[in-house]
Parts: sequence; C-alpha cells; structure tokens
Amino acid sequence: MEQPYNATPEPFEAPEALLITGEALRDMTPERLETISQMLGGLGLQVTTIADLESVRSPEEEPKPVPVSQADFLKFAEDTGHTSRLATMAWLTVERTYRGQRTDEGLPMLTFSRGEDNIPHVDLRTVKARIDSGTNREEWSNHGMHRANMEFLRNITESLIPQQDEDDC
Repeated sequence: MEQPYNATPEPFEAPEALLITGEALRDMTPERLETISQMLGGLGLQVTTIADLESVRSPEEEPKPVPVSQADFLKFAEDTGHTSRLATMAWLTVERTYRGQRTDEGLPMLTFSRGEDNIPHVDLRTVKARIDSGTNREEWSNHGMHRANMEFLRNITESLIPQQDEDDC
C-alpha cells in the first residue's frame, strides 16, 4: 500500500548519544567547534568535548564465567567417548598452567575459583581465550601438552560454553 506524499514517517528509536571521531577534529579551531556546537544546539542537540575517550566508553557487559571442575571434565569425557585418563591429563595441564602462569607472558590468563563445595573450578572462557590466542602446546604448562589434551580442551570449550555467548565474542 502506497503512503500519501505528506504522511509523517513512522517514529524510530534514535540513540541517546552520538560520538563523533576523526583526525579532522584535532585540526579544528575552537571557533569552528563552537560554530558546530551552535548549529547542533539549534537542533536541540548538546555538544560535549571529551579529552579521554576511554573515560566515556560504556563498559561492555562481561560474559558470565563458565566454571567447570575436574568432575565436569570426567563427565564430559564419559559422555563423549573419551577416556577418564585423557580428561584427568587435560585437567592437570590446565591446573599446572594456572599455577605457573605469569602476567608478563602476554598470554590470556586462566582463572580458577572455588565452588560452594570448595572444589576448584576453571572458567572455560579463559581456557577458550588461551586456545584461541594461538598458544602452542609448550605454553600450556611446564611439561608441555599432548595433542590429545589440546583437542579435548577444544571439544569441551566448544560444547560447554553457551552458543549465544560465543556469537558475542
């Protein structure tokens, strides 16, 4: 159905703020910025100068951790036809890597927490981040990692991290 020429457009959800960036802003004189501010003010918009862009960025919502224990590794192995030995070796590799990691490595850090039962849990998101960073097997622990352990870690992260959260990464 055609709309008449003088029909008012349907309202749309406009943003509350716009951020204007670009190298040309550095070259603008205060007078030019004032002119732009006055023009936008005539449209009912307010201009604010920001010196530090990091201070105004809205913090991105951190995805919720995906804590898993050694028992979860073993259950995953059982459910997927892997051996309990492989699950245990992969768990020990993650544990050893966590204990030996240093912030100066430049690699994604593994994080552990304790569950209500006081059992250690690794955040699978941090395991995935380390895998996705392209680290080689030797950078996982002081003993290196077997290919099978790496494949197990890839499989468990792909299976247990919620899919919609992965799309946001």
